[in-house]
Amino acid sequence: MIEFLVGELCEARRYLLTAKMVCGEEKYYKPPEETETSKIVRQHFPDTPIETTDVKELNEEGIQSTKRILQRVENLCRAAEMSHSLQVIHDINLILDGKMAPSGVDAVLIQLNSLDASMVRELKQKRFAYIPTGRQEFFEDGSLFGEKVNEAFPMAVDDIREAGNCIAADLSSAAAFHLIRIVEIGLRELARDLRIKFPKAPLDYAGWESVVASIQKKLESEIPKARGPKKTKALQFKNDLLTDFKSFEVKRNEIMHCRWRCNPKEAGGLFIRVREFMQRLAQRISE
Repeated sequence: MIEFLVGELCEARRYLLTAKMVCGEEKYYKPPEETETSKIVRQHFPDTPIETTDVKELNEEGIQSTKRILQRVENLCRAAEMSHSLQVIHDINLILDGKMAPSGVDAVLIQLNSLDASMVRELKQKRFAYIPTGRQEFFEDGSLFGEKVNEAFPMAVDDIREAGNCIAADLSSAAAFHLIRIVEIGLRELARDLRIKFPKAPLDYAGWESVVASIQKKLESEIPKARGPKKTKALQFKNDLLTDFKSFEVKRNEIMHCRWRCNPKEAGGLFIRVREFMQRLAQRISE
């Protein structure tokens, strides 16, 4: 997943403008140095006016300010794999360290302009995906099902984030795949919470139908015999749970065996159903 935003890369150009402003302020310049010719002439003619070099040099504060700005730009260029721009930044740092000629403010400004042009050129070669405003809330968010679900099912957090990313990117079948994985995590964690064991295989290797059948048997054994609100609540939870499991099992088989290609509307509906399902499971496990 891309870990930077186009806006941040655009911000890099503002950093460059700041660097150019540093190079344009005299407070960041070294005092003018007298030319060698002027020094020789004044040895013989002391009253001769001092001649200074035309090359403006950055003082230490100017050098460090420019380097700090370049470091921010470099981090963004490295994240975006902008190799030519990184080389230009390297050359600017050599000039600032006095290890590359020509030196001086003018040389730095020329390279900063070159860096600006290089970044624009490399950005045009990149491809970025646009996420519509209505789907931005799904992007890179592992808490789409709520913190209680994350606490009850920590193994599901990555799939929750990836399901959201797929919905944001309009990858509906991929979103359905991750949503079904989330359901299966909930299924097995509920079985673990109910202390269900299988004699021939660990719980994580037991088949979906076997786990559901064991959960059904366990929940039926826990239903109070006496009529009342507790029995009604237990029966409703069991019936709703088994209905959901059966429905999700159908979707699981269809998507895993390439019999169903999900569309955006279906992915959105499945997302809501799985979220509500996992929230009910989280409530049950936390009791």
